[in-house]
Amino acid sequence: MKMSIPSHQSLDLLAQKTLSVSKEKTNIILSVAIPTRNRKPLLCELIESILPQLSCSIQIVISDNASDDDTNNYCTSLLSGHHGQNFKFIQNAINIGMEKNLLRAVSECDGEYVWLMGDDDKIKPGAFEDILYILSMRDYATGLVNYEEFDYYFSCKLREYRFNITQDNLNATIEDMLKAAAFFFSFLSCHIVRKSLWMSTDLSRFEGQPTDSVQIYVPIIAGAQGSNFILARPILSKRNSRYNLEDIYTINIAQGWFESMEKAVEVGVSRNVVDNFYKEFINHLHLSRDILHKKINRYDAQLEKDWVILMRQYGRFSGYWLFVVPLFLVPRPLLCIILAAYRTMKRMLKWLPKNCSNLFFIRRCT
Repeated sequence: MKMSIPSHQSLDLLAQKTLSVSKEKTNIILSVAIPTRNRKPLLCELIESILPQLSCSIQIVISDNASDDDTNNYCTSLLSGHHGQNFKFIQNAINIGMEKNLLRAVSECDGEYVWLMGDDDKIKPGAFEDILYILSMRDYATGLVNYEEFDYYFSCKLREYRFNITQDNLNATIEDMLKAAAFFFSFLSCHIVRKSLWMSTDLSRFEGQPTDSVQIYVPIIAGAQGSNFILARPILSKRNSRYNLEDIYTINIAQGWFESMEKAVEVGVSRNVVDNFYKEFINHLHLSRDILHKKINRYDAQLEKDWVILMRQYGRFSGYWLFVVPLFLVPRPLLCIILAAYRTMKRMLKWLPKNCSNLFFIRRCT
């Protein structure tokens, strides 16, 4: 069915405290789960995009991963503000990692559905109205929302929409969702999941080392258990953020994402659809940055493990040999020179007309 809509588990011991304003929770349809750490300015921008849209059906759950900036005071002020009844704030006593912090945030949600949300994104006006309208129509397992992309400062729009779709699909299979999103199914903030299906999923694989894949794995498992929706109109604005490479790129994303996508095959998604995800992953900067960061910073032992894993999992794709293998083979000193030259060229090309900079594959504003 395709149609249009109106516009517009064990982590308890690690939590220091949970703050919320008492209220009747049976009215909450949608909870927004926001894991955060030391990014108060970005979190403020996200919350400011949410506040005008709040209603008794919406809950905001912020899980602070032992921040040492002013996040604690800011979140506490939200609880005492005009919309305090819509907020819940969790403080972790120690840094438990982004993935476990996300699990913690979801576990504290009281809504029937949970919208996973990065703390650096923004929600567009009318987004909650659209989603609540869809959720009122039937029981859904998961939802996938389209989004636009901006630079770090939200001063320059880079892409009008990420998923190249023009019509909502309100009776989508998990295969439909993976076809629509492909590699960008990995984006945290595009997912809405029924809370009961999330909590019934075996999450034991995420109790050890971080995999950066729970936002892929759970929607696949949940999406195979019922009907899903895909929202074509972008209702979310994604920031191209700056991450702490020590936190992000030392985890083995290649293995975690591979295992999650193989689970998709087990639940009935065709091999061709999953292979398209792999091909885009190989060509994407996410993997390249991971390898470059480890190589420049001399994580040689991790690189040896990565070589074996990547060869076993992605060696059958030509893109692996064209784009990944050369990164392993280029000598470290030469790689540093190439990166320095590229960064210099990129800074210089910002002053050239758009049609000139595009010759060098430098992404510019739309």
